Amino acid sequence: MLRGVLESADVPAFVEGEHLTPLQGELPVGASAQFHVSIIDEEQFPRASIVFRRWIEDQAEQRRRSRWTCGSCGESHEAQFRSCWQCGNERDWI
Repeated sequence: MLRGVLESADVPAFVEGEHLTPLQGELPVGASAQFHVSIIDEEQFPRASIVFRRWIEDQAEQRRRSRWTCGSCGESHEAQFRSCWQCGNERDWI
């Protein structure tokens, strides 16, 4: 996703280790078994940093907005939960 966001902002990027994704869980934990996004032109780093920060902030805002609060006990939950883990009350679907 991040590579697509960067490229849509005219910052060419690629995913290193992308081919290892199907092997996750089979390879030992460590940097060699992980993948990460890199930009092609390091002069684009300042722009890439701004795009990345905005993307992270947007992702956090979307998660925050998707939360719901139990009408019975006030516990906060992520959107995918249909009932309150604290009191068992069903989510109000308004």
